[in-house]
Amino acid sequence: MLDQILKYAQNAGISSEPGFSTKTVRWLLTFDQNGTYTGLIELGQVNDKKNKGEVFELCPNLTQPELGFGSSQELSKCHFLVETAGVVVLLSEKGEEPIEKIKRKHDYFAKLLFEASESVPFLNNIAQALSDPIILKAMQKELEAHKAKHSDNVTIGINNIPVVSCRDANELRPLWEDWWRAHYRELKKLQAGQEKDDSSQCQMVDVITGEIVEPIRSHEKIKGLVSVGGLGTGDSMVSFDKDAYRSFGLEQSLNAAMSAETVSAYATALNKLISDKNQSKRLVGTIMTYWYDKSIGKEDDPMEFLCPQKEQADEEILGMDNVPEEIQAPKKKKVKTKEDLERDEKSAIQTLKKLLDSIEENPQKKSYSMNAYYHAIILSGVSGRVMMRDYIFASYEEIARNILQWFEDVGIRYRQKLREPTMWNIICSIERDPKDAPKPLEAKLWRCAVKKETIPREALAKAVHRSTVYFMSEKNKSNNNEDWNQATRMGLIKAYHVRKQRKPGGEKLNLDSLNEGNPSVAYQCGRLLSILADLQYAALGDVGAGVIDRFYASASSTPALILGRLTRTSQYHLAKLDSGLARIYDAKIAKVWSKIGNSVPKTFNLEDQSLFALGYYQQKESDIEERIKASNEKKANMTKEGNNGNN
Repeated sequence: MLDQILKYAQNAGISSEPGFSTKTVRWLLTFDQNGTYTGLIELGQVNDKKNKGEVFELCPNLTQPELGFGSSQELSKCHFLVETAGVVVLLSEKGEEPIEKIKRKHDYFAKLLFEASESVPFLNNIAQALSDPIILKAMQKELEAHKAKHSDNVTIGINNIPVVSCRDANELRPLWEDWWRAHYRELKKLQAGQEKDDSSQCQMVDVITGEIVEPIRSHEKIKGLVSVGGLGTGDSMVSFDKDAYRSFGLEQSLNAAMSAETVSAYATALNKLISDKNQSKRLVGTIMTYWYDKSIGKEDDPMEFLCPQKEQADEEILGMDNVPEEIQAPKKKKVKTKEDLERDEKSAIQTLKKLLDSIEENPQKKSYSMNAYYHAIILSGVSGRVMMRDYIFASYEEIARNILQWFEDVGIRYRQKLREPTMWNIICSIERDPKDAPKPLEAKLWRCAVKKETIPREALAKAVHRSTVYFMSEKNKSNNNEDWNQATRMGLIKAYHVRKQRKPGGEKLNLDSLNEGNPSVAYQCGRLLSILADLQYAALGDVGAGVIDRFYASASSTPALILGRLTRTSQYHLAKLDSGLARIYDAKIAKVWSKIGNSVPKTFNLEDQSLFALGYYQQKESDIEERIKASNEKKANMTKEGNNGNN
């Protein structure tokens, strides 16, 4: 997998070099050419409340072992040019006095600027300014006024141009780069001299490139996994700390020997992938980061449908086309482009079919798609280490076809339309608290979507359990969000059985919408319970704890004990209706019983319970659609009669 990341870095032109890394900087301390402090500038998306700053490539960087080497009670090392506000200007945390270690790091930051001023004279005056208590106090007040945190990254700039910028306008970069490379080489020589008596420090074969190299003991950290269990300081991708992994006396990362150049390349590329919203999708407890080995436009990327950006998913999750405005949840205003509007008009299924048709019709595009490969890694953080949950590799066309198949399988009718749940919707629907979703299950569901695998029984069990809870509390707790979650669960249950039936010898079931001829007894029993509950409401109205509240759980697990008794009770409900309506319900019940047969199973297993839930849901949705259709026809006829009367 790491070798594919290196290939991606080469193809994408991602620059990497030991002693440098990509960093996100929030604040710029600006100085003029004389080294006089001129003010503070916020970098990045200034109007965004979640602004993290601007990303700069190839910033000076030291790994944790390099920072620790040579440090003592008298000396604490820090990074060059880019550091936290706490280090650069001694910005305190919660008004507390900075600890001695931070003060030593601040002194070291100024010391590096003094030393670098031999190559970049401007830095001498800036170092003096950062050592002046009065100027430091002014900087601290300005940062506090902008509500900066002591942990925010800060850099310096000349005439409003950051010295770490790679732009042509930054004439200082080549000067300090040469100085830093020389300084870094000296640091590595000293570190190597300290380790020269270590027998494990020798030349080894790089596990990625196959070249003979001098391996490094500690690798750069992978960042951006805080939301999925990672540490703010970063997590190790390659590390060994247990005796079982210390073969031949090799410690730390020497069991997977890599040169400093290899480590810098894979760490830089992976950090860039994780930080790029177009190539990194947050599920719930994991992050899926992916890339194609050839250029694929965003409009042709099937991942945009399977796991859209969080804001888009929030807009789609309720599916509230027919809900009165007064009960709709407030939405954030978002200006959509013409492309966004055109995309919203079409479903994922329609768009993916059109995309695949265009590939088939264009031989050149087909050849390109067959040779464009998709790579995906599902990651989370565990105890300071990167946990790789899965790695997926397939051709672009295969991925597009598999995702189309996924949407066709999980698509479910909800409020008179075929809805297509995203991966985020599905994972959130099967857990009471999405944060509790097992990370291996997230990875497995993702593989089901992109590799066309069967739905795991664990996901089916969770969907059945949450569906039972929903149905039994629907009357009291129903809301737009929970209603859509329930529809999503039904889509997952449907996908489980549809994919199972594709196996050799699988039972052929039509589950796209209500199927009155479905041969599954469990499905028909679910339909029957829905009709009996509807009949009770038509006859008695709201009776508090009704048929579903009292009997759904037992009817879905032990139907023989419940359904016969409920059917007998329904005769009392039929007697309370007018004869026309009573005949309609009586015919419905009799028709369903004819499908069930003479023998009702004593118990239902998990798969039967899932079909029971699906039958109940689809019967209920069908009844709702019929009522809406009848109501609309009645309104149309009344309007037509009114117009005729006026004429």
